[in-house]
Amino acid sequence: MKKAETEHVQSEAQGYTKAQLLQSQRFAADRDVLTALLVDDQVYTLIDVQQQLDKFYQREVQA
Repeated sequence: MKKAETEHVQSEAQGYTKAQLLQSQRFAADRDVLTALLVDDQVYTLIDVQQQLDKFYQREVQA
């Protein structure tokens, strides 16, 4: 694996708190959803957060 690829994989595997994720530009459009989905004082990887967002947006709307 190239150095750039290794750094990219490591950054996705690194853990972030809810507060850090809410401040990130990457999830700026999803801040309200993440506020509801994520738990304080828990650590998430970027992959975990993206999976939770995907699951949330794929849910069927109840009328």
